[in-house]
Amino acid sequence: DVTLVENVFPETEISMSAWGSTLMMVYVRPQADSPEFTEIAWTRFDGGAWSAPEPIPASNSSSTGTPSVAFDGQGNALTVWRQFRSEPAAGATVSEIAGFVEIGWSLWNSGTGRWNSGRLLTDNRAFDGDPELCGPLPNGDLLLVWREQAAENNLLVGGTLKSWRWDAAAG
Repeated sequence: DVTLVENVFPETEISMSAWGSTLMMVYVRPQADSPEFTEIAWTRFDGGAWSAPEPIPASNSSSTGTPSVAFDGQGNALTVWRQFRSEPAAGATVSEIAGFVEIGWSLWNSGTGRWNSGRLLTDNRAFDGDPELCGPLPNGDLLLVWREQAAENNLLVGGTLKSWRWDAAAG
């Protein structure tokens, strides 16, 4: 029984992946300078000890969540999450707000031990959420699936499951 992180959100969402003796854990936490906003933090077990948790660059938004992490066949860790593309206008309806929710991603390079600056995978004015990574596939690639929902539709029915393939060799 080992404590990895203290003082976490009651609704903390967690994802873990392994590559040999290396473990990567990502989770949702409040931003240090704006606790009403969230970010994705990471910590890595190198086979001997866990690193101090740090934020993944570009994962900070007022509504960052549902992280998923997986190692590709090169030993690099890809993390995806749900976030606002930009802040919805004050007084926006639920459907309007849903149209701002996109999928973001960042890659941890096993050679440098650093995350890239990250970017949005989707930017389509639809609700994109619940990302889930799987892999590595036999060639080292990863597969991402997520739910896309047209913002003007009922958010409970009529969605689509989408997929995207991470090319590990191309990085």
